[in-house]
Amino acid sequence: MLLLWPFFEKPREIEIEDGIGAHGGGDTVLLNDLFGEPVSDKFMRAASHIDGALSILAGIAAKASMATGQVVNVDDILRIP
Repeated sequence: MLLLWPFFEKPREIEIEDGIGAHGGGDTVLLNDLFGEPVSDKFMRAASHIDGALSILAGIAAKASMATGQVVNVDDILRIP
C-alpha cells in the first residue's frame, strides 16, 4: 500500500500490485522486455538507455553538490574543459 499526499488534497491509499517472482515480479517483466515480446504498460515505466544515463548524471551531480556545497548542473558535468 502506498500513501499519496497530493498538494491541496486529502491523502489517499493506493493499492500496489505485487507480481510473482524476484523484485515483486519486475525481473520477469524486464527479461520479457529484453528477450521476449514486451507488453504494453499503461504507466509507461520502461526506461531507455538515455533515461539510464540521465539518472547516472543526476547522481553524479548530487554527489558533487554534497561534496562542494554548491549547485551542480548536469550540463556542466557534460562539458569537457
